[in-house]
Amino acid sequence: MAESRQELLGWVNQMLQLSYTKIEQLGTGAAYCQIMDTIYGNLPLSKVRFNAKQDYEYIQNYKVLQACFTGNKIDKVIPVDRLMKLRFQDNFEFLQWLKRFWEQYCPGGQYDAVGRRRGQTVDVGPARPGSAANSISSSTRRAVGGERAPSRTTRTGPGARAPSVTGSTGTRSGLADPKAAAHIQELTRQVTELKVTIDGVEKERDFYFNKLRQVEILLQELEPQLSDQELPLARDIQAILYTTEEGFELQNEEDPDNQDVDHLHNQMHAMGVVDDNETF
Repeated sequence: MAESRQELLGWVNQMLQLSYTKIEQLGTGAAYCQIMDTIYGNLPLSKVRFNAKQDYEYIQNYKVLQACFTGNKIDKVIPVDRLMKLRFQDNFEFLQWLKRFWEQYCPGGQYDAVGRRRGQTVDVGPARPGSAANSISSSTRRAVGGERAPSRTTRTGPGARAPSVTGSTGTRSGLADPKAAAHIQELTRQVTELKVTIDGVEKERDFYFNKLRQVEILLQELEPQLSDQELPLARDIQAILYTTEEGFELQNEEDPDNQDVDHLHNQMHAMGVVDDNETF
């Protein structure tokens, strides 16, 4: 039976000792990172910004989350673009999946949520009362197929693999060649990483471009009011804004940022395992 938004939000707040009031607030990515930390216990939560307000801060959080998924070979695409828009439905669906994953693989035991994140809080309301060291009881989780949680210890070797949770990037079961399947899985992982990286770079670019654009507009508005002594300074600032690196040319053709992604996609298409209509 599907859980309601109130039940899911209560689960997050109780386990992590936080005070979220809406599901969409989880779109900053911070809570998702710490939920995964309750399973593996080794996420660098010092890099996670629980009070994130800007897109570039959200991106930093999702980089930590993506690194966890990649390192533990979790075959689930994180819809970063949609989650970062802080919309209810996208975050509700992702949280539902994350709760099911947690129920299946969390080892249980004591978890010091506040200590793990070094006291970071979210500024969305009054703090919830209760002990910082919250017990994650196995009795509160439904047994799924009797499987045990993956070990928190670092796994090495070609055979080491965390649970496979097949998402939209899962390989096709009809492939008979294990080497080909492994190669496809690696290409899929690289595509996902590149897309997250490109998305982060583009958002950071847009953020700083908008700042510079605001400076440009301000100068244009103030220019008629500037004195003869102030005008040279304004001209110097404009010169800095419009200066480009030597040899720089505007790209009129296809965006070069996506060349690596397209190259990997073409490899998979050539092997007959990716349809033109498939997305990652």
